[in-house]
Amino acid sequence: MELTGKVIDVKERKGTKSDGVTEWVRYDVELNHETGKYPKNSIFSFSGEKFASVLSLKDTNVRIYFDVVSSWYNDNPQTRLTGYKYEKR
Repeated sequence: MELTGKVIDVKERKGTKSDGVTEWVRYDVELNHETGKYPKNSIFSFSGEKFASVLSLKDTNVRIYFDVVSSWYNDNPQTRLTGYKYEKR
């Protein structure tokens, strides 16, 4: 799937996996993909250091390619938009 819009914000998240040794990094990109009277924003997660360049995308128009991933956590459904590629527009 893909969406095109303007990047509103980018946040970097870091942590350690449950093994207590392996570190992880995730970049959450907020994209405004519909403007007008009722604007719509979505947040896409990019995992790994290879996506560190997304930190410079704020206020940039991009097209994001992503997958929709759903799972259960503590008996609650959770859905994540997982980005795997982006292009500046």
